[in-house]
Amino acid sequence: MISNERMQSIAENEIDDVPEIREMAREILDYRRALSKPWAIIEPLGSKYVEDGKGAMVWAARYSGRHDIPLYRLDDDALPAGVKSSKPAKKVR
Repeated sequence: MISNERMQSIAENEIDDVPEIREMAREILDYRRALSKPWAIIEPLGSKYVEDGKGAMVWAARYSGRHDIPLYRLDDDALPAGVKSSKPAKKVR
């Protein structure tokens, strides 16, 4: 696997004639940052509720247990072009 340092070097290399290579390196670095630690977790029992749309037991990642399923999040500026994030709904009081 290419190290983050080498990937950063590729992303910043202005000599290269192929801008897509630099863009791909930046995108890979963004994904690596996003996947470096979970944003939240779902308990294994709650995973069946994700599929049926009725909700799941989602907890902050700091409460992670042995068999929990990690969830990761990309910042809006790290999303690939053409992909829109879904903004969380506002709470109704």
